[in-house]
Amino acid sequence: MEKFTKVFVFISFLFGIQTINAQCPNLLENQATGPNSISFLSQSLSAGADSAIAVSDAGECGLTIVNNDANQPWAKYLITIDLTQNGLLAGDELITSIEVQNSNGQPRIEYNQNNTPNTALAFSSFSSSNIFNSTFIIPSDINTIDIWLFSNYTQNTPGSVTYKNLNISKVATGGGDTSSPVITSFTSTTQTSNSIDLSWSATDDQGSISYSLSQNGQNLGISTTATSYQSTGLTAETSYSFTLSVTDTSSNTTTNSINVTTSSTGTTSTGSSIWTENNSIASYVGKVGIGTSSPGNYELAVNGNIRAKEVKVETANWPDYVFDNTYVLPSLEEVQQHIAQKGHLPNIPSAKEIESNGLELGEMNRLLLEKIEEIMLYTIQQQKEIEELKLKIQNNQQNEE
Repeated sequence: MEKFTKVFVFISFLFGIQTINAQCPNLLENQATGPNSISFLSQSLSAGADSAIAVSDAGECGLTIVNNDANQPWAKYLITIDLTQNGLLAGDELITSIEVQNSNGQPRIEYNQNNTPNTALAFSSFSSSNIFNSTFIIPSDINTIDIWLFSNYTQNTPGSVTYKNLNISKVATGGGDTSSPVITSFTSTTQTSNSIDLSWSATDDQGSISYSLSQNGQNLGISTTATSYQSTGLTAETSYSFTLSVTDTSSNTTTNSINVTTSSTGTTSTGSSIWTENNSIASYVGKVGIGTSSPGNYELAVNGNIRAKEVKVETANWPDYVFDNTYVLPSLEEVQQHIAQKGHLPNIPSAKEIESNGLELGEMNRLLLEKIEEIMLYTIQQQKEIEELKLKIQNNQQNEE
């Protein structure tokens, strides 16, 4: 009877564990609740991961990602978030949190764009804590954010990691269209002693724009679709300031100002009188185009060559961060994979992008120095390995003697 009781208790214990685990699904559920919680489009094993096993710990459900094949270098679990499904826009913030319960390998989480490697908006290898909290902003021109949960981030090594308490919610701050209109021209075509003629044009990626014009700070109440205006009743040989405001349907606004001087009594002049001179210094508030009438978003646009003895570019975020202990240096395997897929180094614009958008000197110098400092770290790592190999060879030779 006593043996029967012990067997019954043991069977009941096993049944209880199975009942608890049965309550946990073989997927990770978003623990965030309320109207701002994020729903998942799909969940699946990826890159050769063997299984995803539901587990329960003190009533909390988790998911163990398992890979037993050493020939699958980046086995992982994939969770896809569809931006449209969740009403997410560029500029919105996502607040995330996830916990590692236990691991037989190196844990790793990445929040990637459009399921593309090396595009992580946030990532962690849980080196300093078993909980990773992050807040990041959704960029433009993407459709999905994909959560990668690795079974073991050590390449070509089997392993398993248990993840739980995944929380993702949004803070809606984006506005969809965040691009301001571009004023392509704003000039004075004719000036008399008592009048000034103005004309302008602008473009916007959404198509619909409205105009307003002020003179010396006073709104002139022009038609919102007007592209020209004549200011009358002015004083001869007097400078007037005109400000043009262009607004699109998303309330993005661009302004530009010019100063125009009326002519002397009885004379008429044509062309723009927008430059001022003081102590042999010519100045102008607005955009300047040389060889082009469309400077776009640049204060100075030159369609031609520039010769100078020195160019100084002021920039921030100089890449000393590469030598910081928290910097995650991509492995050479990751770099090789990125080159094979995209044909250029990570974080470096492609030849097509440079051809379309040009090259920003400050940003490109920052990126090139970042790559140089990464190469220095790789070199230091390789030198350590060389020294270790030398020592091993020396020890082997001594043992043979």
